[in-house]
Amino acid sequence: KKESQASGFSGCNRFTGTYKSDATSLKFSSAMAMTRMACPEMGTETTFMDVLTRAKSWKIEGTTLHLYAADGKPLASFTALSQ
Repeated sequence: KKESQASGFSGCNRFTGTYKSDATSLKFSSAMAMTRMACPEMGTETTFMDVLTRAKSWKIEGTTLHLYAADGKPLASFTALSQ
């Protein structure tokens, strides 16, 4: 597995860290660095970051990325939007 950089916006804060992935497995670093801005609603961001730390496999179908837990149960799906 190759280690790569992950970074993004989680709804309120920015995050950065590393991940390892191959054809189906996925593991984000447990120590993601994040800015610490306080926002009125942190629930969505907390859930999103929890999904990243729990994700162990992935699959892409069309324009949708599916993330799965270690037991194979779906955690989240993300669909790319054209701009």
